[in-house]
Amino acid sequence: MIGIYSKTREEWCLTDIACWFNSITNVPIYDTLGEDNIDFIFGQTEITSVFLPFSGIEKLLGMKKKGKIKGLHTLVCFDEFDKATLEAAKVFVS
Repeated sequence: MIGIYSKTREEWCLTDIACWFNSITNVPIYDTLGEDNIDFIFGQTEITSVFLPFSGIEKLLGMKKKGKIKGLHTLVCFDEFDKATLEAAKVFVS
């Protein structure tokens, strides 16, 4: 399973189609959900990878630093991002 944490956009649809072709279940995670709901979804589905836009990285990184969404290991960003964000994302490499 993989998560898609994004508003509806072209990349969301492409990720969904790629999942269909590869028999992967995707878990849509609404960008309007609070941290407790997101943590619950991660706990129930045991997803380890999330596809998301740049705007969602900060929220998930913050949750990871708080000890939530423990199973998250991989972020796949739809957008380009700067070096500072890449450095902040190193919390996933441990």
